[in-house]
Amino acid sequence: MVTGRRWSGAEFQSVFIEHPLLRLLGRRLVWGEFDKTGDLRAAFRIAEDGTLADVADEHFEFGPDMATERGGSIGVVHPVHLAAELPRWAEICHDYEIIQPFPQVGRPVFALTAEERATHRLDRFCDAQLPTDRFLALHRTPGWGGAALWDSGRTVATGRRLPGHRILIVHVSPGYREGRLADTPQQTITDIWLSPTDSHGRRGARTDALPLDALDPVEASEIIADLTVATGG
Repeated sequence: MVTGRRWSGAEFQSVFIEHPLLRLLGRRLVWGEFDKTGDLRAAFRIAEDGTLADVADEHFEFGPDMATERGGSIGVVHPVHLAAELPRWAEICHDYEIIQPFPQVGRPVFALTAEERATHRLDRFCDAQLPTDRFLALHRTPGWGGAALWDSGRTVATGRRLPGHRILIVHVSPGYREGRLADTPQQTITDIWLSPTDSHGRRGARTDALPLDALDPVEASEIIADLTVATGG
């Protein structure tokens, strides 16, 4: 859902409808049919009888080009994409007593403001204080920790690697030393920026920061969600 993995119509049929075990997982999620540019065409779920149902709980069928090589694809829908349909999908999951394997329709959704999208720094979290162990937990969260920076032997930044040779850097002060967290129990976020990387994964200088508008809505929502938890928001 977060990484945007997609399956073809044939793969989806084989893996999530016909497979004796994975079909049990497939029925507990809201899926989407995406066009070749990655835009959501429609969301649907797998009913108990193996048929597909849309947000109105009516029979759903894929678009005519789904079977073609250049047609659409299928993936787990992030709630950002569901927009105004999200409350209805949450209601359907409640009505059918669907327990999802991870937060999907109940997942917190966040967005960058228009002002934030035009800047190079995520100010809403800058100057926020957080316990060092909570920052360390963020650093060890899947997807994070890809750009640890050190200063005088202390870890002073973590990063979240993103597609397209980009990495989000979260810089803190005073930093911490592994095994000596008690020396610096509190951290202050001093800067958050989006950095380009080269083919070897090396990040660019702070002056090369990309505008936050380079984040797609799912990336932005997940980053803000993780930082909200880390800062106790």
